[in-house]
Amino acid sequence: LATDSTFTMSASCDGGTATITGDTGGVFTFNPIPTDGALIDAATGTVSNGVSGTTYTIEYTTAGSCSDTSTQNITVLNSDDASFTITPDCTGATISVTGTLGGTFTFNPAPTDTAVIDSGTGTVTNATPGGSYTIEYTTTGACSETSTQVLNVLSADDPSFTMSATCDGGTATITGDTGGVFTFNPIPTDTAVIDGATGTITNGTPSATYTVEYTTAGACPDTSTQNITVLPLEDASFTMSASCDGGTATITGNIGGIFVFNPVPTDGALIDAASGTVTNGIPGTTYTIEYTTSGSCPEMTTQNITVLNSDDASFTITPDCTGGTATITGTLGGVFTFNPVPTDTAVIDSTTGTVTNATPGGSYTIEYTTVGACSATSTQALNVLSADNPAFTMTPTCDGATAT
Repeated sequence: LATDSTFTMSASCDGGTATITGDTGGVFTFNPIPTDGALIDAATGTVSNGVSGTTYTIEYTTAGSCSDTSTQNITVLNSDDASFTITPDCTGATISVTGTLGGTFTFNPAPTDTAVIDSGTGTVTNATPGGSYTIEYTTTGACSETSTQVLNVLSADDPSFTMSATCDGGTATITGDTGGVFTFNPIPTDTAVIDGATGTITNGTPSATYTVEYTTAGACPDTSTQNITVLPLEDASFTMSASCDGGTATITGNIGGIFVFNPVPTDGALIDAASGTVTNGIPGTTYTIEYTTSGSCPEMTTQNITVLNSDDASFTITPDCTGGTATITGTLGGVFTFNPVPTDTAVIDSTTGTVTNATPGGSYTIEYTTVGACSATSTQALNVLSADNPAFTMTPTCDGATAT
């Protein structure tokens, strides 16, 4: 009797398995023999190392004296496609499956930070900016596959910057990522203005503090703030005290500035640039003094100074027989003295200048000194009147005498 070479094939992920439904003991072969590396077990008919989706023809020949041969085709099952893509963001990533859907996502290895992965969608959250993670995707079909991708989380922008105060605001220096936007936060209610691109503040109030916010413009924007206090205005205040040939300055504001005349006088008056002292000025003349501070935020103010008028020490002297009387024609209230002091018995009244007990015909120098803020001294010569000469002689006559 003829033998029975019937059999069936069941596909697998890398080939297939044979089930003999006829006479056992035969031999399995490929026909034709594939060139792709697929292998067949001659005794069992098991095909391995096949290529997914490829069809092979299997031939089974019985071993009896009346051998028989039959063939079956087997198409290797298609392997799942575990391909996927990663789109990183600032806190993780989103996943797009480009192969077989329905698989499972995991980290491999598991991270030690707070990153979390959704096993169904692959979405990664709470990751460390700039961190690196390996994502594994495994399909769940009959021919499961696994693939991995490396996730490099986007680095957060660096919004760091510094502020330097100026006299009307401040300037910003970006030490992180450039290209962001500067704003006030909160917005001031004065006239201060900020340049959104550079962070420069102008028109600010001296000594006022502003909060400046800088927000980067990259894929992962971030914000930081800095406070800036506008430099205070310097104080150029001073006072002037008049003197007899100019004046002296007292700085009541910031010291260390410079004094000048403005306008510059043509009369020979001088000013000390450091102290503001005016000398060689003309009595009664008014000068304008300008003081400018020398700090970061210089200020300037002016004061007028009128040089004090000198006292008038003028007087006249009217001689008499025992001295003389003085008449003050200038500033009253001064003091009279002899200069030099006489060696006779002459006496002078220091208040009125009256001279008494002088030697007739004698000569004296009288000095008058005022006692005002700008004292003055003058002198006059006193020539005491000479005493009359009463000498005479008598010549007797017959009835009397004659005088000579």
